Amino acid sequence: MLVLAGARIEACADTDAGNPAAQVHEVYLEVDLNGQPTSLIMPFRENNGHLSGNGKDLNTMGLATERLGIGEDAEVSLDTIKGLQYTYDAARQSVELHAADSIRKPFTFDSRALVQAPAASASRGLLLNYDAFFQSNVDARLAIYSELRYFDPAGVFSTTGIGYLYRYQQGYLRYDSSWIHSTPRPSPPRSTAT
Repeated sequence: MLVLAGARIEACADTDAGNPAAQVHEVYLEVDLNGQPTSLIMPFRENNGHLSGNGKDLNTMGLATERLGIGEDAEVSLDTIKGLQYTYDAARQSVELHAADSIRKPFTFDSRALVQAPAASASRGLLLNYDAFFQSNVDARLAIYSELRYFDPAGVFSTTGIGYLYRYQQGYLRYDSSWIHSTPRPSPPRSTAT
């Protein structure tokens, strides 16, 4: 009886060797879609040169699995997808998919999407801009244009003017002074139509 069980196991092993399901193995392949590299390396199951993949991975590669009726966890042979041809190169560990536009996911982007601006903040500081002009002749003249800014969370104070030093004349002429305070309000949330 023990010998029969051993023979039975051996017979099962022989039938498994001829079973195509026993030759299925997982491969990771670089994916090109319609001649363009996708920069993806995806898992496939390979059986005698024929590939299959799950719905989630096919969706990631750019195929419209919802339109094809393929669930995320469904295992699908690539040979059964209408509008899809592929070239499997075992030596390069790559697969080139040729998909009809009808089974591809459309590429969409929203050029009107606004990135949420960070909350405005201010710290305390002082800024001095100036331009100096000097003329070295008998009357030696010096003129300095200046802008002084003081800023803190309460706002910005700015003043501009020109100071001059001539041989017989010195002075300062203020051009403009201002205080600016702004209270940024957050934008209302943008509604999206569905």
